[in-house]
This record gives sequence, C-alpha cells and structure tokens, in this order.
Amino acid sequence: MASSTGLAVVDALRQQMDELGAAVVGVDEEEASRRTADGGWSVKECLSHLHGADGDTFLDGVRRFCDEDTPEVAVEPGMTHFDASRQAMAVEQLASRVQAQYRAIADVVARASAEELSRRAHIGQLAETPVGDHPTLLQLVETISGMHVAGHLEELGAGGRSP
Repeated sequence: MASSTGLAVVDALRQQMDELGAAVVGVDEEEASRRTADGGWSVKECLSHLHGADGDTFLDGVRRFCDEDTPEVAVEPGMTHFDASRQAMAVEQLASRVQAQYRAIADVVARASAEELSRRAHIGQLAETPVGDHPTLLQLVETISGMHVAGHLEELGAGGRSP
C-alpha cells in the first residue's frame, strides 16, 4: 500500500485524467488538429506527447522501476510522437489511450510498497531538475503529475482551443 504521499499522487493523477476527458468533450476533429494561433501544439499533438512513444511510454518507464535495479529510463522533452496513425485517430480515442496509461500509472503507485516507491532509476534528462538524475519512483510520478500533466492540461484548457 502506498504512503499518504503516494495516495495523494494517485488521487491527483486520477483527477487529472478526469479533467483531460472533460477538456476534449465537444472538440471536433478540425479543432483538435489545428495548432494554436501562436504555433503551439494542437490538442491531438499534446495528447500524443502525453502518451509518449509506442512501446516506450511513461507507464513502461514506471514499470521498469519495479522490475529492474536502477534502470536507465529515457525521456524525450518536446517530442510529440505525433504520426500518421495518431493523426488518423479520433481525438476521444487518443484521449482515452492517455487516460488509460496514466490511470495504470496511478494503479502501480497505489499498489506499490514503500520500498518500491523509494526505488531509483537513472534519467539523465532530469539532471538539471529539482528531482535530479536519480529520482525515486514516487518523485518521478509526482513530477509527471505535478509538472508535466498539469502543464499540458493547462494548455488543453486554454491554449489548446485558441483559433
């Protein structure tokens, strides 16, 4: 069972996925595919970025914390992973894939022991961040929720719908 901090992260991720679902309700495909007026990502590009690369998602990285001793985990800041297959997906389908992945991350954290939550990985791309390049599983998931998902939800709620 996760600590109270772990459970707070679980609750935050689940709430964020509800917010993500609400953010795409009523967004038609044309609007979801249009970049913002200032050239920012479209709703679908943002969702694709949150999902990550097929076969190497945040969920895959989280699972590696539990399965390996100090795994090397790569993150790709600024990559949308937006390809023809994701372009062809309905916005609701893409959002549903993101929601399923982050809810699965929440489930991993909810089931994790204190020892598992304190396991570390090497993530070189995080060296200059507050968590550093050897975050614990809990620190990584807190960062994913508190900074990454939260920031993109803000874009989806405001910037993602700009004409």
